[in-house]
Amino acid sequence: MWPMLIALSPFFKDGQLGSFKSSGLNEIWKKSGNKIFIKDDPQNERVYNSAVTYKLKNASIKIAVLINKTTQSAGEATTIALKSVKNVSFFGLRTRGLATSNETIPMDNGDFLILTTAWMYDCHSRKYPQGIEPDYSACNYQELENSLLHWVR
Repeated sequence: MWPMLIALSPFFKDGQLGSFKSSGLNEIWKKSGNKIFIKDDPQNERVYNSAVTYKLKNASIKIAVLINKTTQSAGEATTIALKSVKNVSFFGLRTRGLATSNETIPMDNGDFLILTTAWMYDCHSRKYPQGIEPDYSACNYQELENSLLHWVR
C-alpha cells in the first residue's frame, strides 16, 4: 500500500489518511510535508528513497476512481486514503472487504506466521468489513458511462 500512497501523495493534504486499529492498537497513516508516514515512521525512504516533490497544477479538479470486487487489501487502503480528498468520487461496485492489516510473527524454527490483526479505518474512523461502497454504483459499461457523464456535468 505504501508505494501507492506515496505515488498519490500530491493529491493528499497534510493530515490523517487512515489507520490500522484493533484492541489497544491505533496506527495512523498520514501525509506530512511531501512524505507519507505510519505513526512517526516515514515510508518514502523505506519504499521510494525520497519525498515526492511533484505539485498538482489544478488541485480542485474532479477525480473519478473506479472500484469493484477486485479492489482489495492495498487497493482498499488506497481507496480509504482517497476518501480524505474532497474532490474524489468512486464509481463501480463494492470492494472486496479485505481492508485489514497483517502481522508477521517469527517462529522458533525460522518460519513465519502471518496473521490478520487489525482493520483499516478511514480518516473519519469508519471501517469497511463488507467492502467500500462506491458513490455511484455501476454494474456495466453503459451504467458507468452514464454515471460519469452525469457526474462531469
